[in-house]
Parts: sequence; structure tokens; C-alpha cells
Amino acid sequence: AQTARVPLTNSKEDARAAWCGAHRLHSNALKSSTVNRDFGCASCDGGLQYQMVIRNGILRSVSQPSGAWKKELAARSKPSPSFSEDGSKYSPRLEKALARLDELVDWERSHRSVGENRLMRVSSSPCRDLLEKLGSPQKTLRTVHVTGSKGKGSVVALIASALQQEGFRTGCFCSPHVNRVNERVLIDLEECDDELFAKSLENILDVRAKHELQSCTWFDSLAGAGLALLAEEKVDWAIVEVGLGGRLDSTNVLDSEFCVITNIMLEHQAIIGPGRREIAYEKAGIIRRRGCSVVTGVQPSDSEVAGQIMKCAADAQALEPVFVPASNPSESFTEVNARIAATTLEEMGHRGIVSKRTGVALSGALINPDLRNRASRVLKGRMELFEYKGVPVVIDGAHVPESVRAAVSEAHVRGYAIGPQVLMIAVGSDKDEKAIALEAMEAQVPFHRIVATRIGESSRYTSSAQMKVAFDSQSCNTKVDAVENPIDAIERSVLAAKETNGYVLVVGSLHLAGVIREKLIRR
Repeated sequence: AQTARVPLTNSKEDARAAWCGAHRLHSNALKSSTVNRDFGCASCDGGLQYQMVIRNGILRSVSQPSGAWKKELAARSKPSPSFSEDGSKYSPRLEKALARLDELVDWERSHRSVGENRLMRVSSSPCRDLLEKLGSPQKTLRTVHVTGSKGKGSVVALIASALQQEGFRTGCFCSPHVNRVNERVLIDLEECDDELFAKSLENILDVRAKHELQSCTWFDSLAGAGLALLAEEKVDWAIVEVGLGGRLDSTNVLDSEFCVITNIMLEHQAIIGPGRREIAYEKAGIIRRRGCSVVTGVQPSDSEVAGQIMKCAADAQALEPVFVPASNPSESFTEVNARIAATTLEEMGHRGIVSKRTGVALSGALINPDLRNRASRVLKGRMELFEYKGVPVVIDGAHVPESVRAAVSEAHVRGYAIGPQVLMIAVGSDKDEKAIALEAMEAQVPFHRIVATRIGESSRYTSSAQMKVAFDSQSCNTKVDAVENPIDAIERSVLAAKETNGYVLVVGSLHLAGVIREKLIRR
């Protein structure tokens, strides 16, 4: 092994890319190399010490020395949701409003389809009908509408953070929530106040009852209340995340000036599929406004999907889509999301949107490490770092094969501990657990243990035993435990991580993220 030095770089990603390139050139000469260097990291404040290990010309890991992850934890710390002494999450008034809301059909927590017999009603009309009775307040909003299979929430947080920094009053509507429903409606990146949210919900539910709009579901009513609230708060810009799909989603009551499609993966195939082309058609359905700007992380070389997006844009007489340049192989989803947000801000600048703070046109340069760090604190359950019994625990809501693989790889590259990863996973029954297991193993990350669990007793969730079979079928050499209860599973996972000075990554569902996150907060 040889030890080498590299020039100071601006980010961990720059250093990683530089060393990948350097060692490809020297792979025949260098069998193993280790490099230590201080450099700024986009996910934390200040410089941290990282170690890069490259063998046979291939980057094997980028890790923090023991204890360094605690600095990142402090830098990324987020306020805990307020739980009262009796364990309630909400004010009495909001509790009452949510009880009324929960009487409605909630497709987020129900079986959406069974074989060819689709059960889920998909339409934006009920939400539009609700809002029309209130005078269509959503029409007063200037909006950025964001859809895609992965990264929607992160892109929303990045754009909103940049706009707020430049003096705009921002509002966000996001879904799903992890612990508190208030997470779905943000005013200047802060969760909506209980009383304000309760008032908006009461208004929307009263309208539903008065006009007998029985087809309005839980999400229709919540989306209507959220958009009406943002309008009432007179935000300068609303950045809205699609719930599911796009064309028929409840949020598609907007005529947005800017539409973002992060990527297209196989997901919710029984509802918006079955193929990627059909999924692209549904997601591109948010392109409605003549002359609107369209930004997408889909590549033109992905002709079937890109062609569908271009056709939808042409049909709506929108501007020609802007395709974010392809990423390099070592780039993480976090980096890709940042470039999509940066490109969107560039487009806003090109369309004449100027900073209230400086009077200068908006640009992608606003997405810098400091802003990315602030944005990372907005969303819960997205590569979110906790400490439990002295062990780093990373929670991510990745739930499709590609995103699970990306989360596994990114956690490994961030190197939260000296030891290997313990993967804790649970998925919904509508997900392909074998494909998810295959992608997790394809990440080629050394696992010390895999702990399969289950989110709840409902048949909506894959059993821990079935998840274990999915990993065993991949000829997995790692021990796989099946622990049905997720609280028992996190205890088992942390215990296993302690054996090798490792860390735990929790993936598979934002519902699982919510259960584990609440456990770690309440401890």
C-alpha cells in the first residue's frame, strides 16, 4: 500500500471523482492506496477528516474516522416534533379536525389495487371541486410543481431553501408525512402551526359536507386544505410535491409556471403503469400551462421516456424540456437532486425571476454546500442521521429497487462508522421485494447483518419471513434475520452493529421511517 496526498478540493464528491480518475490511470501500478485529507463536506459544517480506500483502481470506501459522524449529527440536528406528556402529537383542535379527516377513504394506507381489478379512484376533479367552492384560491399561487419516482421531496426542499434565502416567502406542500401531518405544509420551511392547519382543514371538511362532495378522499381534502392555506398565507412561491403520478393527482389543480420531473422508475405499476413509458405519461401530466418551463433529470438517450415527456410538453404548448446533463457513475442521488434543483433555478432566472435580496436573476449557483446542508434539515426520513445506544442510525424512505440501492451505496460512501453496514428493511406488499433485495446486493456493500421486518400487521405489508426469503434467494452470504416487530428489529440491528463497530441503515418505506424515527426521538 502507498499513501498519497491530493490537492485541497471543495467537496467530498470532487475529491472522490478526482481520485477515481487518478487511480484508473494508475490501476496497474497501485494495488492499494489510502489517502487522508481535510476537505469541506456538503452534508456538514466545516471540514471533516475522511479516508478513501482504493483497491485495484476501484474506490472501495470513503469513511469518517471513529467519532467523526457525531460532528455531522450535530451539524444536521433537527428539532424533534412536540409530543405532550400524554403522548399526543397535536393540539386538541387539530386532533379533532384530523379525526374528521380520518373518517374518509385514505388510499395512502389502503390496498390500492388487486390484480386487474383496480380499486383506487384516481382523479384530480374532486379536489378541484372542493377548491372551486372556496373560490379556487390555488389560482392565486405561483408554483413549481415537482414529480418523479425519487428525489421529489429533496428537490422541493432545495428550491424552497434557495427562494427563501433570496427573500421570497415560500410555501411547500409535500407528501407523505413521517411523524406529524404538519410536515406536509411548510411556511418558510417551518411546519404549519397546529391552529392554522386545523382552521384550514375545518373549512375544507365543512365545504365537503355542505356540498355533499362524497367522492373527496382523505388526500383530496388534505391537498385542498394545504393549497388553500398557502394561498391564504400569501406566499410568493409554492413548491408542490405530487402525491402519486401526476396527471390525475389531487395536486394537479395547479397551472404551474415551472414543472420538474426528477426521474422515471418502475413504481406503482398497478396504478400508473405498467411500463416506464406509461408512468412517464402520467407524471408528465403536470405539464398543463401554455409556455411553462419543464426541467427533468431523465436523459434524452432514454428515448422512450424522454420522448413521452417531450410529447406531453408539446401537447400543452409548453417550452421544450430542459434535460439536466447526465451524471458521472460515482455521483449520488443527493448530487443529482442538487443539479436538478440548480437547473430549475437557472430556468427561473432565465424567465426573469430575480432575487428580492440582490435584484440579480436566480441561478443554479445558489445551490451551494451551505444551502444544501440547510435543505437537508427540512425533510424527515431522507438520509437522516440519529444516534441510538452509541450507534449511528441512518433512516431513509427509499422504497423502489433503484432508490434502495442508491441509499445503501450512499450510506456506505458517507462512512458513518469503521465497521460494516447493518441493513434493516421492510416494504409494502405492492413492492417487488425480490427486485429490491437484488438491487441492495448489487450495491456490493459489505453487510454485517440484514434484518428484515414488517411495518404493520395489515396485508398491505410484506412479512419479515417473505423479505428474508427474497434476500436468501439472491445467494446472500450475509446472515438475514426475520424480526416481525419493527421496534424489536431496530434493537436487534443496533446490537448487531455494535458487534463490529458498524452502523444501521433503515430503508424500505417512509411508514417504517416514521415508526423508527418516533422510537428514536421518544427514547
